[in-house]
Order: sequence, then C-alpha cells, then structure tokens
Amino acid sequence: MANPGDPQRGVAYQFVIGLVSQADRSLFKVSPTLAAGDFKVSKDSGAAANLASLPTVSPAGSSDVVVVLSATEMTADDVVVNAVDAAGAEWDPVKIAIRPEPVLTEPAGVFAWSSATPRNVLAWLGALSSNEVRQTNTLQTLRNRADSATIATAAVADDGTTATRDSFT
Repeated sequence: MANPGDPQRGVAYQFVIGLVSQADRSLFKVSPTLAAGDFKVSKDSGAAANLASLPTVSPAGSSDVVVVLSATEMTADDVVVNAVDAAGAEWDPVKIAIRPEPVLTEPAGVFAWSSATPRNVLAWLGALSSNEVRQTNTLQTLRNRADSATIATAAVADDGTTATRDSFT
C-alpha cells in the first residue's frame, strides 16, 4: 500500500485526481479511459517515462483516478506526473508537481550548530527522547535505535548538591 501521508523521498506515494471532461469542462470525466502511455513521470527534470503502474478508476464508475508512484519513482527532489489522453478525445491534460520530503533518519552523531538544519535537530531530539540512554557515575551514553552503536556521550558529575551533564560529543 502506498504511503497515504505527505510525500517522502524514496517511499511509494498514492494520490487521487479527477480528469476534466473534454465534452463538458465543468465536469470530471466519469470512468475515463486510461491507456499505457497516458501517465508519465519525470524525476528532477529528467526524461519522462511511463508510470510503473497504470492509474485506475476507483471505485468503478466514478471520476476518481488513483495514481500510485513507486518508491523508485519517488526517489528525486522533484517529481512531475504528466497525464495526457493518448487518444486525445476524453479528458484534458494534467500536470502534478510533487516535492518529496527526505525521510527523517536517525543521527549518527551530534549535529554541529554551524550547519544545523531543522531536520537534523529534529532527528537528534527524536533519538534523545526515544532511544536508550545509559549512565554511569561519570558518563551518559546515547545509543542508536538498534542498540548496536553509540551516537554520543557526555560527561556527568554529581557533587551531592548539583548534578551536571556536559554537552554531548
């Protein structure tokens, strides 16, 4: 099943469109005829290619056209779907531009403030709030989700009055 949320880079994506009827442009075409070559995708302004899966009308007898883009088709910064009725007599052309968001990944270490982006700060906060944190008398360690590597460490101390933790490195 394609991802029903916001489009993400490298993740299959599904959306529904209506195709405007050439016979009456105030209506969407009911049960439009869809043929191979009608729907093409271009990635990052590259050459257009037929979609891996021909869109379908669903439910049958409606004007809803379900378009599914594969993970490969969504692996780009800019994805453009062009729909043109090959027979040229039923529905008007449509262009859909999609800008997939990169998938948020777990950080491998502490981000640098000088090059921080909202995405890597959010990834860091997610790891810090949901991953395992180990602590000894002198060291706090943030582990990765799989608990197979250390993301960062910070020195800790407690003088009996104040507990402190240095910055993660």
